[in-house]
Amino acid sequence: MICSKLKKNCRDEGLTGLNSPKTVLREAYAAQLIQDDKLWLDMLSDRNSAAHIYSEQLAIEICSNIQEKYVNALGELLKQIKVRLEVS
Repeated sequence: MICSKLKKNCRDEGLTGLNSPKTVLREAYAAQLIQDDKLWLDMLSDRNSAAHIYSEQLAIEICSNIQEKYVNALGELLKQIKVRLEVS
């Protein structure tokens, strides 16, 4: 869902050719919508892994990442999007 919003935001700013979530994240980083591209790529990887979790340890690790890292990054993204909407 986040990648879809970022893709729409990038398209609204004139960027095209965003065919994969990784490409969208890289463009969002280049446009300074997100600050830490590695964190967002890790988030994408965890999302993909979560679809097929068969390990309790991996599930615990992903939950920890969500609580300790991703919630803050999502909040920062929301702030950036709001700022851009106010400027438009």
